[in-house]
Amino acid sequence: MIKLRQSSMNKAIAKLKKLGSAAHYGAHEGVGQQGKRLLATVKQNMSLTDHSLADLADKDHPYARRHGSIKIHQGTSSTLADTTNYIHKQSGELLRALKGEKKTNQIRYRVSVDPSAAKNESGKPYAKFVLETDGTKIMFGRPLLAATANTPQVQSELKDGVLRSIAKAIAKV
Repeated sequence: MIKLRQSSMNKAIAKLKKLGSAAHYGAHEGVGQQGKRLLATVKQNMSLTDHSLADLADKDHPYARRHGSIKIHQGTSSTLADTTNYIHKQSGELLRALKGEKKTNQIRYRVSVDPSAAKNESGKPYAKFVLETDGTKIMFGRPLLAATANTPQVQSELKDGVLRSIAKAIAKV
């Protein structure tokens, strides 16, 4: 026969509630930290300096639609499954259009593009065309946010980081 005392059950229930709260806190902190890490990785993939605008013009504008496909940086890397999506840093406006935001009341970190932040010479915004769509009638888009986030190594590192934060928070209980 097994006897369970009410006081023992109450202590176990209280401990489980503390563990649940700690896991929630750890997940919230971990998602915030890993969201910042993802944002930094996306910005890294948007900051190539190996070609200037003049270099790209000399290469006959490798991101131009008239070629039928992007003709530069073909391959893969640990942070980008399709390196044709890399973006070369010129003025820095496109980098400034990228924002990261931790939601305080949710376990969520949002990386997004301010569509009006980067403008071309005629004053028209272009960030959403480069980063969120298929591009324009002249230039291919580069869906860099999704392409970076969906890279297996990046996904694995982000998940591991969140799990470490949860385990750390639970270990304190």
